[in-house]
Amino acid sequence: MRMYLPLILAVFATPALAEQHYNQISFSTQIEKTLPNDELQATLSKTAQAGDVKTLANTLNNTLNQATALAKKYPNVKVTTGSQHTYPRYNSTGKIIGHTGQATVDVTSQDFNEASEFIAKLQEYMTIDNLSFGVSDTTKKKHKKDIMSEAIADFQQEASFVSQNFGAKDYRLVKVELNHVDVFSNHARPMMAMNESVTSAKVAPQEFEAGESRISYQIAGVIELVK
Repeated sequence: MRMYLPLILAVFATPALAEQHYNQISFSTQIEKTLPNDELQATLSKTAQAGDVKTLANTLNNTLNQATALAKKYPNVKVTTGSQHTYPRYNSTGKIIGHTGQATVDVTSQDFNEASEFIAKLQEYMTIDNLSFGVSDTTKKKHKKDIMSEAIADFQQEASFVSQNFGAKDYRLVKVELNHVDVFSNHARPMMAMNESVTSAKVAPQEFEAGESRISYQIAGVIELVK
């Protein structure tokens, strides 16, 4: 008799399991909010060549030290040293004839005036590799709860609309997933290129146009219709 027990339980359990997935609908909603970009991020680099590694290292280290020393004059600008690379140069016979190296600094700031002046001074002996704008973490956190509340309300409204149009009197929430997504749309004028033939010339600061970003919040869920 025991050998038939699992089969009997399976027979009685099948309708209950099927009922759990009856009249269930999955859908998603998304809310977007446009915020002004309030943070600048830039990467500048110094590339140099030398006959030996020691001379090359001194050149790159002096550049980085000069950049970090200059940053002390700009309290609203955050500067960190980035990547450093060194590799040998060969002649046609495969002999090492020197070395080439590159060092970078990363710049972050919410004060565009200070950042513009600081970057312009760095451009006297470094080159901009990347310049972008976005919404700072502080601003994202400030608006996160508002966007989440709007997204939840929109999802609930959509759930009511769907259930009513399927002829249900109500719905039961089965599953929900919250997803925060950043969709950037930056608009920034390019920095003026430095004349490489005159490395000691001063570079004029530029007025940045930071643009805007769309911060979105998506909710995906499953509801069960209550007839």
